[in-house]
Parts: sequence; structure tokens; C-alpha cells
Amino acid sequence: MNTSIICNNISLMRNFYSDILGLKEIMNVRNAYTNNYINRRKDKNSNSENYAIFYDVNGNNIIELISFGYGKQKNIGKIVLSVNDIFQTIDNLERNGVEIVNAPYFGDMHILQIAIRDPEKNEIEIRQNNNF
Repeated sequence: MNTSIICNNISLMRNFYSDILGLKEIMNVRNAYTNNYINRRKDKNSNSENYAIFYDVNGNNIIELISFGYGKQKNIGKIVLSVNDIFQTIDNLERNGVEIVNAPYFGDMHILQIAIRDPEKNEIEIRQNNNF
């Protein structure tokens, strides 16, 4: 699975996904996107660069942070991550000043979960991994 997140402040988002969530950065690329779709969206008067940071999630999924370097961008709907100990994760998130949107609850699939938001207000659902 690959989830792309369009960022307005890639430095703030990099800090959140790397330092607070602890995801492993596997690659970053400046001016990675040069296709016509992106060039059509870019402000013709802007000299800004685009930038992409890729994170490994559990060895088989990728989260990609993308900054086109201009204006406010629309983000995504939601990311879902799983953890082995949701209560330890909550403690870590709260120590780092991350607001827990809701108390732990059992979702539709009867999996214990919480929701948080990244610095650009994208929803991240965190689920208890039941494979232990």
C-alpha cells in the first residue's frame, strides 16, 4: 500500500512522522515530480521546488509526504496504522504534545483504536495489533 500526503509544511510534517510517530525514512527526493499534471498546477510565477519523503511502514507499506512548494494544498482523508501496544503509544503521543482526538474504543471490526491528527490536520487512526 502507498499513501501519499500532500503537505503545506513539509518540515513540520517530517518532524511529526519521523520523530513523533517514529517511522523510518527510506528516501527523500528534491524535484521528484516533473509531470504535466503537477506542472499545470504550479504557480507559473513560482520558482519553488517540489520535495518528497518516503517512509517505510511495517516493511510492506509506504507513506509518501509530498510538497509541491506553492500555496495551500488539499490533503488526504485518513491513514490507518497498527501498533502492538495502543496504551504505550498513547503515552508516547501525549508526551510529544499530540492531541488524542478520541479515547480508545472498539471500532467496527472490534479492534481497539484511537484517532489523532498530524500537524496539517490529517486524521490518523491507530489500531491495536491483534496479532500477538
